[in-house]
Amino acid sequence: MRRSIRPVRVLLLAAALAAAAPLAAQESTNYSYTWWNAAEPGWGYNLSHQGDLLYGTWYSYAEDGKPMFLTVEGLRNEDGSFSGPVYRVAGTPFQQINGSQAFTAVTEVGSAQMSFAEDGSLELTYTIDGTTQTRTLTRFTFSDNPPVCVGTTESRASASNYSDLWWNPTEAGWGLTLSHQGDVIFVLWYTYGEGGRDQWISASTLVRQPDGSYAGALQRPNSGTPLLQIAGAATTFPVPEVGSASLSFSDGENGSFTYTLDGVTQTKAITRFVAVGADQPKPLCRVEEGGGGGGGGSGEGCFPDNMPTGKTLDYRITYIDGATATEMVEVMGPTMFNGFSAIRSEQRQPNGDYNEFFQRYEGANIQYLGDRSYTNNDLVAETTFAANPTKPIAPVLNTVYDETYPGTSRLVPLGLSNAITYRDSLVFRRRESVTVPAGTFDNACYVERILEITSSGFTTRIDFEMWLDPEVGEVKSIGTGTSVAGPFRTTKELTDFNIPQ
Repeated sequence: MRRSIRPVRVLLLAAALAAAAPLAAQESTNYSYTWWNAAEPGWGYNLSHQGDLLYGTWYSYAEDGKPMFLTVEGLRNEDGSFSGPVYRVAGTPFQQINGSQAFTAVTEVGSAQMSFAEDGSLELTYTIDGTTQTRTLTRFTFSDNPPVCVGTTESRASASNYSDLWWNPTEAGWGLTLSHQGDVIFVLWYTYGEGGRDQWISASTLVRQPDGSYAGALQRPNSGTPLLQIAGAATTFPVPEVGSASLSFSDGENGSFTYTLDGVTQTKAITRFVAVGADQPKPLCRVEEGGGGGGGGSGEGCFPDNMPTGKTLDYRITYIDGATATEMVEVMGPTMFNGFSAIRSEQRQPNGDYNEFFQRYEGANIQYLGDRSYTNNDLVAETTFAANPTKPIAPVLNTVYDETYPGTSRLVPLGLSNAITYRDSLVFRRRESVTVPAGTFDNACYVERILEITSSGFTTRIDFEMWLDPEVGEVKSIGTGTSVAGPFRTTKELTDFNIPQ
């Protein structure tokens, strides 16, 4: 083993890799992902695949049981596998990192070889401190439609999936491995603690917020099974919460990381880690289109997929007692939700109090992101979800889509949060004509929907009749239900709309 104070070797490899011949194809096979063994939860292995470099960030535990991270720098072999040295790094305690190199020492502790089977699994063979082991890993997935990663030489500025290795190049030595699936980002943060010792912190559910950022709790294991002894769960669960974090992105290649850890709050600029030249492929992860059927813009769906920025819909809401309110729906565009068509609805009462509802389009589905309530223009309550309620743009006739989603309801002035359960059941019955103040719509989908929200032991249920025009959107709905205040009925009718060309 050898000890030196120098940059991690992957940075020195960049110049040599940049000189390699470019791939002819615009997209190529790419192994970037977070990998694990489901029978051994508590440790993980993240790969960033760039050109002929497979850079691994390995999250595990040292001989004393404390968290440690290793780095693996694998270069492609003739047989398609990758192999190279394994390093352990020491650095500046995270709270003291301030615009300069974060690592202070690098120790070569072994070697590793990575190969990929036909079933997509990763075989990791390594020799650490004289001990050789082999482990079989699979991609870590936690959503129904996880992303697929390819290699690309194109700009990733427009990317809306942020799975990758991120860093601050002026502070080399710490970074974030992000696994972005659906509306959740799973984070593994490698950095340094007291005395400059390596450590890692996780954020298992940074959830998309209405403003497009991702926020949630930080967790750090107290201890775990040393790497060479793991033969089952590597640590105990649940992992203790030690702080909070948020991520926001100005585009697909740049963002910021804000955290509170051990009483320290800081914000860091981050960018995708790049170690190869512009003509070498780098990871781009994305969700494959599919599910839900055709698009509303072609008249095949029920919810429209033609959502140009600036589109507006105006509604009149009439309650059971004859009182009225208004609703305005506006497509905000990618400036609000990072490349997705973002829809904001505002229901406003005559006294000025209002509710905001946020949605977006994800492939062939429309997703409900959450809501906020305001009194005297002050935020008083908000609801968010770990997995966002989803409806298909083009539901299949007489097929019931019935899903239940967990969420959190927060009373802002009191600082109180309650768990909620949100059940959404929808079935498309037929097409028919419906007339409202905005006109007559001959091809509307007639949809029956049940919405149930349970919180603090009480369930509010609303049974809807809905008419949806595949070009315009919701035209009319009638909702009947019971709440804490008693029975209610609302009739919502489209009064005006604007679809920019």
